[in-house]
Amino acid sequence: MGRIHKVRVQPWESGVVSLECTIVDATGGIDVIFLGRRQIPGIRVGKYLEVEGMVFECREALAIMNPEYTLIPSQG
Repeated sequence: MGRIHKVRVQPWESGVVSLECTIVDATGGIDVIFLGRRQIPGIRVGKYLEVEGMVFECREALAIMNPEYTLIPSQG
């Protein structure tokens, strides 16, 4: 679980759009990539997100593609 630090829409291979966000916790950050999406309700900077999926290296960073996710209610 981490806090969403960045959200951006990026082109992916073959022109497929992707919604990408970086979530950060006390141990570091990871990029989360949702292929074929421009937005997902509730996913925005400052919100907490829990993700689960296969981690791989993408653009010299760790990432999870199309993860299972849960939006977490505001902390404190």
